[in-house]
This record gives sequence, C-alpha cells and structure tokens, in this order.
Amino acid sequence: MPAFSLIETVLVLAIGFVLLALGVPILSRVADEGQAHLMASRLTSQFMMARRVAQLTHQTCYFEFDSDGHYTIRTEGSADALADESFRAEKWRLEPLVGLPHPTQSRILDEGLSSTHGQQIRFGAQGSSSATLVFSRNEEQAVCIVVASQSGSFRVYLWDTRQQMWLDYF
Repeated sequence: MPAFSLIETVLVLAIGFVLLALGVPILSRVADEGQAHLMASRLTSQFMMARRVAQLTHQTCYFEFDSDGHYTIRTEGSADALADESFRAEKWRLEPLVGLPHPTQSRILDEGLSSTHGQQIRFGAQGSSSATLVFSRNEEQAVCIVVASQSGSFRVYLWDTRQQMWLDYF
C-alpha cells in the first residue's frame, strides 16, 4: 500500500480548509433562513387558530402583545389563555428593521404592532382588527403579518435581504 507524500497530505488538508471556509457561511445562511421560516410558520398557525376559534365559538379572540415579543391569546370572557408564548428566547423583537417598506401599502414600517385596537389584535366571528405586526431578528430577517379588518383574513410575508423585498409566505 503506497504511503502519501508530504505534498499530497498538505494539498488534501489545504483543499479541506478551503471547502470548510466556504461551506460554513453558506450553511449558516441556510440555518438563518430556516429560523425565519419557523417563526413565520409558528405565527401563521397561531393566527389561524385564533381566527378559527372566533368563527366557531362566535366569541372575540384576542392576541395581546407586549414589547418583549410575549403574546397571549384569549377568548372573550375566558380567563384561561389558548396560548401564552414568548419569542424573546429566540431573539425575535416586536419591531421592524429600520427602513423596511410596508408589504401592501406605500409607507415605511415604523412600529412593531400597528392595530386599530392598541396592543392587541381581535378576531371576531365576521371580521377582525386591521393590523400590521412585524417581528425581526439579526438585523436582516423579518416576518410581517397584515390582517384585513373586513374578512379577518391575513397575509404573512418574509423579508428577502438579497432582493430587498417582501416575499409571500402565507
């Protein structure tokens, strides 16, 4: 069995280090994009649950937020929360990245939660609050939810830093 020469060994190690140096940034970007999709997925499922509960029970369902990204989902007249979660541990903030445009209107997002009902979003049997909710992370990633007041429907968007535009998520 032939032994490798010193030059062959150094060459193999050099190629390995180059591949590692190029691979780590690519893999970290993929992991970050996965976090944004996970956040969008969690928020989408919570909003779908709140809207569906309001439609089925004919009770108003409230999303209540604080500045730390903590939210509680309650139904009208109930002390028990349907969900009580926080995104603080994941480093998601309830604020937009500086200078992001609104996904559906021609204005700049200047606050994390803009709602016709203050610090909460209401879902009723027929309609909801008119609201825009933005969570951001890592100075690059953002998730935005726009809720329509008449139908109670909502759209979820992810910010694409490469294209500098909002992409439809849901």
